[in-house]
Amino acid sequence: MLTFKAGYKFVDDGVHAQVIDFPEVISAGANLDEARRMLASALVEIAQLHLDRGEGLPTPNALAFDSEMDLDEPIQLAVRERVISLTEMRQQEALDRLTGSTKGQDLLAKLIAERTKNRAHE
Repeated sequence: MLTFKAGYKFVDDGVHAQVIDFPEVISAGANLDEARRMLASALVEIAQLHLDRGEGLPTPNALAFDSEMDLDEPIQLAVRERVISLTEMRQQEALDRLTGSTKGQDLLAKLIAERTKNRAHE
C-alpha cells in the first residue's frame, strides 16, 4: 500500500483535487466527498497506466505540500502485481528484435526483482 498526499481546493463550482506528490493525477467533484471518490479513481487509473507502460510510480512524500490547496490529507493506493502473459512477453520480444530495443528484457528483469523483493518481505 502506497500513501500519497491529496490536496483539495474549494472553488465556486465545486472542489478541485490533485495528488500533490503524483501531480498528473487530478480530478474534481461537486463537493468534497465526490472529489475524494473521483481522485481515488483517477489515482488508480493513472497508476495502472504507468505500470502498463513499464514505468515506475512516484515515491510518496508525506511532507508534500501545496500552498494553493485548502485541505490536504493522505490518499492510499493498493498496488497489485500485474501478471504478464506469455503472449505479451512473446509480442514484446518480437518487437524488441525488430527495433533493437531491450524493453522486454528490462521489464522482465524488473518484474523478477520486484517478485523477489516481495517474497523476501513475506
